[in-house]
Formats: sequence, structure tokens, C-alpha cells
Amino acid sequence: MSDSHCKYLFVGYPNWWSDAPMAVYTFLESYDWAGKTLIPFNTSSSGGFGRSLSGIEESADGATILEGLDLTESELSDAQNRITEWLSDLGLNG
Repeated sequence: MSDSHCKYLFVGYPNWWSDAPMAVYTFLESYDWAGKTLIPFNTSSSGGFGRSLSGIEESADGATILEGLDLTESELSDAQNRITEWLSDLGLNG
């Protein structure tokens, strides 16, 4: 993310055994997060974020991390409403 115009980055991933895939952490560790905002979201069968948010904080050193959204299988029928509400709560639903 060397582009100085990039301020927000949404990072989405599946929840694998209460964690993000290692590729997500490798990606996050590869960038300078100073002055950047990371917004996590994930999908899972039933597990929510598990321990992935702490891994994201450690891997994206210097990032501001906003409230994430986790969608479980049982919530997918209402996903559009949940996403719209989440973006609105973040102030990003322009």
C-alpha cells in the first residue's frame, strides 16, 4: 500500500477454526500501516471473529482498526441489511 491516497482498506476472510488464514496475516505484515485504517469482515459457519481480530492487530502494526462485521451462515439471508447498517455505523455508507 505505497499509494499515499489509500486511507481505508477492507480486509475480508473466512473464519478457519476461529482464525484468519495465514495468507491474510502475511498480507497484513507486508505493508506500512501508518496513517491507514483497516476494516475487517469475515464469514463463518457459526464462529464469528474468533481470535482473528487480535491476530489482525498484531499483523497490521500501526493501523487504526475499525469495528468489523462477521457474518455467519444463519445470517446470510439478512446480509444486505447488516452490511448497510454496519457501513452506516462506520460513517462510510455515502
